[in-house]
Order: sequence, then structure tokens, then C-alpha cells
Amino acid sequence: MIGLILKFMAWRKKLLFKKHATINVDKVLITEKANINILDGSTKNDVVIEDGCIIEGWVVAASGGKIHMGKHSKIGQNVFLRSADKIVLGDFSAVANNNDNAFDSSWFR
Repeated sequence: MIGLILKFMAWRKKLLFKKHATINVDKVLITEKANINILDGSTKNDVVIEDGCIIEGWVVAASGGKIHMGKHSKIGQNVFLRSADKIVLGDFSAVANNNDNAFDSSWFR
């Protein structure tokens, strides 16, 4: 029974992304925590997600903002990708929420 519920939830998530983006949901991995919003003047055509992408975070297009994800790119967990103008992720790129840009050696800190 739980497997059936999980399959239904995955189907519903794919339907949500298909409604709000130009996407082939059969060739994109959309996790249960992923979400998409189209706000204030943006349309389905403003969000383009190419094949092989992995979406674990939020995708938000507002005020006519455009988002284009290249092939095999990834939006990590807890990432909020928001566009009021334009965001383009190239092929094989990733966006993560880890903002630790420090050097590994304590001598540099």
C-alpha cells in the first residue's frame, strides 16, 4: 500500500512540473522535495528543463523571468532557484546550497 502511495505522489509531482515547465518528465529525475512555481507574468515556456536533469530543490520564475537548465544539470536539496530576469545553467552543471568556500588547510583561514 505504501508503495502505491509513493508512486501516486511521484506521478503527481511529475504532473506539477509538466504543467509549469517545458519538460519531458520521463527523462528527468524529480525528487519528492522538489517544487516549481510560476508567478506574476511568467509562463510555462519561461522554464525549460532539458533531458537528464535532477531536480531536488525549488524552481521559481516570476515577473517574466526565464530559467533554462541544460542537459544533465542538477539543482540540489534546499536550493531555491528564483528568476525575475534570466538564469541559464549549462550542460553538466550543478547548483548546491553548500556555501563553504574556505580552503581545506587551516593555515589559509
